[in-house]
Formats: sequence, structure tokens, C-alpha cells
Amino acid sequence: MGALDQPIIKSQGYPLPQFFNAEGNYYQEQTGRDGAAWYHQRGTVTIDYITSNANFTKSYSNKCYGFSIVNDGTGDITAVINGLTITVKEGESFDSLFKPFTSIAINSTNTPFRAVIKE
Repeated sequence: MGALDQPIIKSQGYPLPQFFNAEGNYYQEQTGRDGAAWYHQRGTVTIDYITSNANFTKSYSNKCYGFSIVNDGTGDITAVINGLTITVKEGESFDSLFKPFTSIAINSTNTPFRAVIKE
């Protein structure tokens, strides 16, 4: 029986909040609080905070989606994510979401910065 032919999941005669699980080809009950759908927007949960004035390179075991940086110094800073080089000028900030990444390189020559990595 295909998923479209399956009966709707019901509790005491009322439809439950549900979604179609394409991987399993079936409808699945929502498990959010108070019957609402659970939703996690990628790139909004901070997993690392960096404050430095030196070069920084790090790999992460989880996929990351968001990156923010503030240049607190007088020189340029560059950050490399997924092969894309981002230049942040003196006094500027940068904030964006990306396709999944697991490593980052920040290049700073004695220029202080603050950065956040988000999953």
C-alpha cells in the first residue's frame, strides 16, 4: 500500500498533526510541543564563539550553516567557507547562512575580531 492510500493517523476520531516522511513513504505524527510542528531553522543555533587577533582554523564534526564576524581592528580580515573568501573591512560586520560546511579559516594579521559559528 502506498503512502497516499494509507489512512490518516487518528486519535479519538480526530486527525493528529502529521507530515509525510518521504524517506519512509509514510505519514508520521508531529512531535512538537502542544501538537505543533517541531521546527529548527538551520544556521541559528550558536555552537562556537571565537574572539582573537590571530589566524584561526577549525573543523567541526557537525554540519554548520551560519557564520557571523565583527572586525574590531584597523586592518582587513578574511574568512574562507566552502572555498568562498569573505573580506571584512575595518569596523564592518558580516552575517550569512551557507550551504553546509564543516571547516572555517579566518585570516587576521593582528586585527581583533569576534566570530560566531552556527548550526
